[in-house]
Amino acid sequence: MRNDTINKIMFDKIEFVMTRISGEVERAMRVQEDITSKPPTTTEWK
Repeated sequence: MRNDTINKIMFDKIEFVMTRISGEVERAMRVQEDITSKPPTTTEWK
């Protein structure tokens, strides 16, 4: 139960930041956050 609560808090914060960025940055249509421990990669949008 504790892990579920921590995960919800983390994802709520990430969602808040991503929503704010897409709302305040001109021409930002999408925000992607990689929360994995793997090195960053290039993402191609279709």
